[in-house]
Amino acid sequence: MKNMKFNVGSFATAKLQAKMRSILAIIALVAVIGFSMTACDDERHYDDKGGSKEANTGRLLLTDIPQKYNGGYIKLPLLKSAEGLRLVGFQKYDGTTTTYVKISNGKADMPIWIQDGYSIKEYYGSDTVTAVNHPNGEIYIHKEATNQEANYTELGRGFFSNDTIVFVNGFAEKSLKDVWWYIDNVD
Repeated sequence: MKNMKFNVGSFATAKLQAKMRSILAIIALVAVIGFSMTACDDERHYDDKGGSKEANTGRLLLTDIPQKYNGGYIKLPLLKSAEGLRLVGFQKYDGTTTTYVKISNGKADMPIWIQDGYSIKEYYGSDTVTAVNHPNGEIYIHKEATNQEANYTELGRGFFSNDTIVFVNGFAEKSLKDVWWYIDNVD
């Protein structure tokens, strides 16, 4: 026992330092996981198969819709950018049925989608788009909420006067105050 040397201080210090490094590594790992989770998207899924789509995408707020169309449903058939981006506006699409956006208090908050053939994807871009079917932007208003209902009734169809819509981060606003309604089936 005479030749035994106890270096209690340095061994205890080394053990404490090792535990501190382990604790710091665990804290760092938890921080990395936490930051990774907050950096993840909010479950926006890009389904290019034309599957069911809910309104988790960019939006176009349509304002100044005539009050007589309140309770009707609106769709925007096709917008196109100079770069060839094709956008459509409706609430939902499940591969066969298109659900339109309800008009309330002269407004419609319309989800905007990228159309690629028969598939759709969420849109969050910053683009200037124009109407394709008519140089001044064509819109449709229906009595029914979907394109699959038996008595599919068109209440109104018109062109808005300014042919461009500017989206910033997937959002835009467009007044329909100056629409020329060439079909008006509401008295």
